[in-house]
Amino acid sequence: MKLRKKTYVIGGIVLLATLFTGFGIFGAYGPPKFFHGDFSKHVLKKMDSRVAKLDLSETQTKKYDEIREEVAASLAKGKEERKKFFTRLQSEVNKENPDMEALTSIVKHQLKNMPGFMSGNLDHFAEFYNILDEEQKTQAIKGIRKKINRFGTVLCRN
Repeated sequence: MKLRKKTYVIGGIVLLATLFTGFGIFGAYGPPKFFHGDFSKHVLKKMDSRVAKLDLSETQTKKYDEIREEVAASLAKGKEERKKFFTRLQSEVNKENPDMEALTSIVKHQLKNMPGFMSGNLDHFAEFYNILDEEQKTQAIKGIRKKINRFGTVLCRN
């Protein structure tokens, strides 16, 4: 395979994977902000700062800690799966003659797993929401509305 064609193939696959990963993260957490270090730690820190504003009871705090651990485990598993994905992708791309069917199969497999990952984290959010009292739910909804409206504004720009 000529170097130019190989470059286009690699570029296209990386672009596709980046776009789908970006859309997933953007959809789940809103517009990304600059952060340093591990993304999992960033997400958990954001969760903790927002939950701290809700002034949870002791019982709610225990349940939140359980949910937080599940989310942390989910994020760690996702990180490992992404590492495996990019290792497999890189291995196939670096072959003398990369198999386009194998490359697309690797990317499709990764994309097929994304909805389950996102759905699981949404289930954790619903579980957390259900432990809140009415005042805390009102505060949470207010924050969600703010995010949704900002997200909608970003998407609807002309």
